[in-house]
Amino acid sequence: MILCFGGAPTMLRSWRLRVKRLIPPTVLNNALLRVPILYRTALVNYETNMGPRELEDLHEILPEVVKVHGDLIECGSSRCGSTVITALWLRRHGHNRRVFACDSFEGFRPAEFEKQKQRGLVTDADNAFTSTSYEYVLRKVQVLGLDGMIVPIKGYFQDTLEGIPGPFCYALIDCDLEESMEYCARTLFPRLSPGGWMVFDDYFSQQFKGARHAVDRFARDHQTQVELSEPRRSLYAVRKRHDTTAE
Repeated sequence: MILCFGGAPTMLRSWRLRVKRLIPPTVLNNALLRVPILYRTALVNYETNMGPRELEDLHEILPEVVKVHGDLIECGSSRCGSTVITALWLRRHGHNRRVFACDSFEGFRPAEFEKQKQRGLVTDADNAFTSTSYEYVLRKVQVLGLDGMIVPIKGYFQDTLEGIPGPFCYALIDCDLEESMEYCARTLFPRLSPGGWMVFDDYFSQQFKGARHAVDRFARDHQTQVELSEPRRSLYAVRKRHDTTAE
């Protein structure tokens, strides 16, 4: 059974975290790659870090996204769980779009994480999101038959985003830390097509409190350039104005 939307209940998410902590990443990775049907189970759910509310928001936004010209891009993909869910939705509905998955695939930038930690804005461990790797993600995309549709981009956002010109119909900003979130949003917004969507995760997060600061500043500074800016169940959604000449 493919659980693309609706997500796993809290109990299943808790079990996923336990499994990831107990099983060495290389063992877990090899098991999933050898038996890819496991990705489709409720326990794994393609390894997305999104919960039920985020996935419900995504389910409502994607039909609007595909009305707009351009590819899709994610900033903060980790093990590419939401990337795969998005790509499968696009394929199932007959949309031939690429999804760029941008991440260091090694965890946070140490200096940025430390700065946020000193300000009391993060409570997560500094080794969070290090169980992934670029090589693993490439193989995962291949075994799921999504190579060519999902395009993993390895590196810190400040080093990679300038080389991805767009245009984009959708940008998911899910990089957790305040500085990176603001950089990604400001860099990609001009490349959104008119009517394009920029969606932020972690707006309500207690683990990454800087995310709300970044989103609020971005929304305030771009209020004349957007026709929608609102928190949903869990994601914060911004839609660029169709009239791009408006200031």
